[in-house]
Amino acid sequence: MSNADSISESPEKLSPERMQMLFAQMSKMLEGTGMTVPPPIFTHMQGEFIDIDFDSNSMVIRFPILEKFENPMGYMQGGMIAAAIDNALGPLSFMLAPPSVTKTMTLNYKRPIPKTLDSILVHAQLDSKTEKELHLSATVSSEVKTEAGLESTVHATATAIQVILRKQS
Repeated sequence: MSNADSISESPEKLSPERMQMLFAQMSKMLEGTGMTVPPPIFTHMQGEFIDIDFDSNSMVIRFPILEKFENPMGYMQGGMIAAAIDNALGPLSFMLAPPSVTKTMTLNYKRPIPKTLDSILVHAQLDSKTEKELHLSATVSSEVKTEAGLESTVHATATAIQVILRKQS
């Protein structure tokens, strides 16, 4: 069982100290680039790092389901689901390589995310890496406690290609 699998048993967020250490490492990597870590949208969406597994090149981030992210039918708006995925793939890419940008991101929506849920989990992982690109994937899920235990539902999956930026001379 991988760390990403085990997190579904008890999704507790990382300690503030570990998060600060991660942000400090990311900020050091970005010195002189003018980039902000975490990006303002991550903070706006209230993302929480749940698990970071450097051995399996994966991470899990929780995002709350907020009323301001609803579509007219009361479900989480598809663009906000895409933003949650992008906000998981971005930090993962920083763990794995120099700064990169998204070349393509393909989403497959499986089930709507109702406002009755408290949050979603985005499980992001590295699939492969070349000198110029990162191939990443993500799964968006929710968990509900039932009498039988924890029930997990997959709401969306995504694949993405990140292009690694070359240093400016």
